[in-house]
Amino acid sequence: MTSSGYVLIEQREPRPAILEDALRSPRLERGVLDFLRDLAGDEFPYHKFSLITVTGLDEVLYAAHPDEEALAHEIHRRLNRAASQLEQNLILVEVRLRGQIMRGDPFRLKHRGTDLPLHIIFDNPRQAADGNYYIVKCHLS
Repeated sequence: MTSSGYVLIEQREPRPAILEDALRSPRLERGVLDFLRDLAGDEFPYHKFSLITVTGLDEVLYAAHPDEEALAHEIHRRLNRAASQLEQNLILVEVRLRGQIMRGDPFRLKHRGTDLPLHIIFDNPRQAADGNYYIVKCHLS
């Protein structure tokens, strides 16, 4: 079980055991823009051991077309900036995606007929052995 990091999963998939088994409090839901705004604030906004479900990354990247790659780089930079605080507080972030996660090089999301650049944000993670989801450490490469 991972103590902190990102769990990338398609919206249609059931919540994996790694998240169901996590005795975390509180459990929060945030849109991706709100989550990024929270992380950019002066004080870290989340309690230790929180489980945060983040939605809307797919729609934000899709809406940025044709600049989705530039936005993905900016999201990557902001998440990396907050990585130490996320790790120190043992925060687990479930990223729910509406499209289909496409393994391979590059790691991407097929959403509304468009390939969105997940690899820029999360590199090329491996699929979990026990389900259709991906675990990524807080410090993104």
